[in-house]
Amino acid sequence: MKKFALLLLTFMTFGLFAQETAPVETEETAATQTTVQNESTEQNENTEQKEYVDRSASVDVSNVGTDQRASEVKTFLLDQFNIETAWEAVIFPDTAVASLKYMDRPDKPASEGEKLDLSGEAAEAEGRSVVLGAKIHFTRRAYGEEFYLKRRSPIRMDGITKAFSLWVCGRGMNHELYIRVKSATGVIADIPFENPKLNFIGWKQLVAYVPPTVTQEDMMAPDKPGFSVLGLVIKFNAMEMLRDYYVYFDDLEAYTDVIHLSQYSGIENMSDEW
Repeated sequence: MKKFALLLLTFMTFGLFAQETAPVETEETAATQTTVQNESTEQNENTEQKEYVDRSASVDVSNVGTDQRASEVKTFLLDQFNIETAWEAVIFPDTAVASLKYMDRPDKPASEGEKLDLSGEAAEAEGRSVVLGAKIHFTRRAYGEEFYLKRRSPIRMDGITKAFSLWVCGRGMNHELYIRVKSATGVIADIPFENPKLNFIGWKQLVAYVPPTVTQEDMMAPDKPGFSVLGLVIKFNAMEMLRDYYVYFDDLEAYTDVIHLSQYSGIENMSDEW
């Protein structure tokens, strides 16, 4: 009995001691813990947000999707069609007969393009107000036929040509006009004018934009500009191959970016022609 009483007294004494020494959570303590917890959470959120901003700021996306190369586009007058030995007519003889004639044009407006020196040819014909006329006499109607106004000496282009322009005097036919070029890799392509149909009457300036599919820079041979103009092509509408067809040409111009000329060109360079 004495042992039970002693054990009970010991248990009660230990419980009272634990109650006195345990921390009492007051309202002030709870508020303090909540404030500390909120500050810790806010600090973690601010840290994550700062890291995200730092990562995005390290990537400059302001120029994505745009051409960053500088440009200096100049207009070059490639041909005034006043040199009587510069062009020749090529056509399938079983379909038509073609002839060329150089004719005066007294009302010809002055060109604003810089004259491209073609081995003295431009200086030789300076001051002549002449246009080139082509006459096509059809002998039969056929599909897929064309007239090729070929330049005997192809015009070599420096820089990156953006577009060509040409003055054409039409006769209201639905034949289509193209400019034939040879790419830097040797591929021949016919570039259509923006509205290739020659279904207008009188003089009109036509524009042909050079597509990116026409290679103008050969990375395997950067010292040799290969892009060149071969001539003009008229693709006939078979339904209108009924009578003699006349068309006239004047002032072939090029709009060329000259800032990207080959850095390997110049008198100090070596020629690979051996």
